[in-house]
This record gives sequence, C-alpha cells and structure tokens, in this order.
Amino acid sequence: MTDRERFLNIMEFKSVDRYPNYELGVWGQAIDRWYSEGLPRDVCYWNWFEGEPYFGIDKRGFIPVKAGMIPGFDEETIEETERYIVFRDSIGRLRKAMKEGTVRGTRPSMDQYLDFPVKDKKSFEDLKKGYDPYSPVRYPMWWDELAKLWRDRDYPLCLFVNGQIGFYWTLREWVGTENLSYMFYDDPSLVHEMLDFIADFITDVSTRALSDVQIDYFNFSEDLAGKSGPLISPKIYKEFFVPRV
Repeated sequence: MTDRERFLNIMEFKSVDRYPNYELGVWGQAIDRWYSEGLPRDVCYWNWFEGEPYFGIDKRGFIPVKAGMIPGFDEETIEETERYIVFRDSIGRLRKAMKEGTVRGTRPSMDQYLDFPVKDKKSFEDLKKGYDPYSPVRYPMWWDELAKLWRDRDYPLCLFVNGQIGFYWTLREWVGTENLSYMFYDDPSLVHEMLDFIADFITDVSTRALSDVQIDYFNFSEDLAGKSGPLISPKIYKEFFVPRV
C-alpha cells in the first residue's frame, strides 16, 4: 500500500495495512540534545512536514502557494539588548523576543506581541493591498512542471503549508487576540468585512491549484484555543465564522 493509498483509505474509513505517521516538526533545542546524545549528524533532513525516513515519518507533499502579504512590511529592529530584541515583522506586528536560549531559530518561549497592523477600517484597507490573489509570484516559478510531477505521485498532497490559511488565525495576526476580542463587539461590521475578504482571497488564490492538480486535502489552520479553553465563544464562532466555513 502506498502512502497515498493509505491516507485516502483512512479518510474514507477503509482498512489499511498500518496507520500513517505524520509530525509537525521538532524544536531546535531537541535537535541539539539528540546530537549530544549520539544521533548521527548525517541521517536527518529535519523537514518533518514532508517526512523523515530515519524516524519512520511518512511522506506527504505540500503545494507551496504563498498566501501571505506580497510585499510584506519591511522588517526592522526597534531595540536590541543582550537578552531580547524588539522588531517589526513582515506582517507588520511589533514583537519582543527572547534571545537567550534560542537554538537554530527556535526560541525558548513565545514572543510578546506589542502592536498589530489593523486597528480600524482604514488600516485594513491599507493592508489589503498586499493580498492580490493573482500576483504571479504566489505560485512556484516552475508550476506547470510541478503539476505534471504530482500527477504520478504515490503520496498524499496538501494545498498550503501549515499556518498559512485560516479565519481566526488570520484575524489574530492582523488585529491581535485581545484587540480582536473587543472588536467582535465594538466593530462587528469590520470583522465581517475582513472575514469576507479572507474567504474571497482563499477561494481566488486556490483556483489555479484546484484546476491543475488533484489535491488530497487542504491545510486549514485555526489556532483559537489555549490550555485554559477557547479564545472565543460558540456564539461568536457561529455568528462570524460558520457562514464562511
């Protein structure tokens, strides 16, 4: 049974020879520890989304359609000390990040988010300029060749990589968790407008891929809960998100 056959059988509730093994990835701190404990340095690719033969992680593919801002904000450092750095990222968020303990780009804790690009309708209109779904660079340069290659694949293929597309996910990145929590009540019309825009953008940017390639599944990310419970109520979800999903 191929990786793709196994995946599709599971999605259709059919029998399989074994369950597939998929992982998101591994922290840089863990990689260094494993090396110190004897892991050979020439056996891992460290791309666990697409598979890792050494650890028995199964193969899958991702269609790398760029769903972020093009162009994004210019990244800039606002403040830097020996312990932390304050910077503006490509989405326009102002972040404070720990430098201590960072390994292979993996920080020991979440960044502190200080400011966000969308505060009102005007700032949202400015942000929208970076989300042209028909920008040619959203698709890989050699798209036609890749589409042909994927037709004969024996592994599952996913549209979008992890964390690129989502409704609450995107709003949170634009507005911020706390600000968005107020906006649902203080400016619901703007929230609806942003969600309609996201839905249209996802549809338009996906059209070419859906036309050229037989896709097995769609990666839709919604990071809307924490260890203490959901960040929004069922009422808010039904009112704002269900109509678009």
